[in-house]
Amino acid sequence: MRFLLLLLLFVAQALAHTVTLTWNAPLPSPGYTFKSYTVYRRAQTDTHWTQLARYLTETTYIDASALNDTTYTYTVRAEWINDTTRRLAQSVLSNKVTVTIPTT
Repeated sequence: MRFLLLLLLFVAQALAHTVTLTWNAPLPSPGYTFKSYTVYRRAQTDTHWTQLARYLTETTYIDASALNDTTYTYTVRAEWINDTTRRLAQSVLSNKVTVTIPTT
């Protein structure tokens, strides 16, 4: 099941080797318990998304593996557990944000 909840992703800060991402927490959904967020990244030259972090419970993530002078695009997804069936439900991917990592 996919939730059509809007997750708004922002780049809070981009410094040499690090990007700080933040996003809004979705509203609670009756019958579901929030589980976690997953953050994905894709370099400008890549064709596939890389899963950077999973099982996050906060709405901020610091990517400390970013390379200087590289352009990345990020997106995030939320996951819930159905209280009755215990099946996993996911949101659609958030908006995508693109950032170029500075040299200094």
